[in-house]
Amino acid sequence: MKTITRESYSERIDRVLKFLTAHLNEPLDIHRLAEEAHLSAYHFHRVYVSMIGETLVYTLRRRRLHMAAVSLITSLLPIAKIASLASF
Repeated sequence: MKTITRESYSERIDRVLKFLTAHLNEPLDIHRLAEEAHLSAYHFHRVYVSMIGETLVYTLRRRRLHMAAVSLITSLLPIAKIASLASF
C-alpha cells in the first residue's frame, strides 16, 4: 500500500474511532461509520480490519465491555442500568 494511501486511511480510521468513543451508548451500524470515514460500507470494512486487526463488531463489543467494567467500579448505578447503557 502506498504511504499516502495508508496515511489517508489512518486519518479516516482515527476519525471513526473518535466517533465510536463519543457514541458508544448509541446504536451504531457500519453504514454510519463508513459515512464518517467517507468510504463505502464494503471498502470501510476491509480497510478497518486491515488497519485495526479486528472487526468492527469486536471493537464495539470490547469498548462497550470496557465502559461497563469501568462503570461497575466507579459508579453506584445498578448492574442492569450499566448493562443497558453498554447496549447489553
